[in-house]
Amino acid sequence: MNHLKITTTNKAEAIKQINKFRLSNKNEWYVVEVSPKNTTQKDVISFLENPKNEIKYIYHFKIFDTYIQIARKYHKSKGLIFTDKSGMDLKVSEFKKYLNEIIE
Repeated sequence: MNHLKITTTNKAEAIKQINKFRLSNKNEWYVVEVSPKNTTQKDVISFLENPKNEIKYIYHFKIFDTYIQIARKYHKSKGLIFTDKSGMDLKVSEFKKYLNEIIE
């Protein structure tokens, strides 16, 4: 499974990168992580165990084409605050709209 890690605070740029990655991974599952700073897997584990670091939100997505099977949003002090999934076989515009509504 391919993995894309995006470190940006620009929502439009994150959605653009996710869509570009989607196009290069047609008919495959892929995982996307969006965070506002360069984080390592160790940082993510640390964030989940001790949310008193400087990360505000981290987003995790498991996606197949335009179907988002898992959408999770983690908050600095509250941990997991949002989990959802999209409808299957979304149009690309619906896929981008869904991401736009989730990512802050």
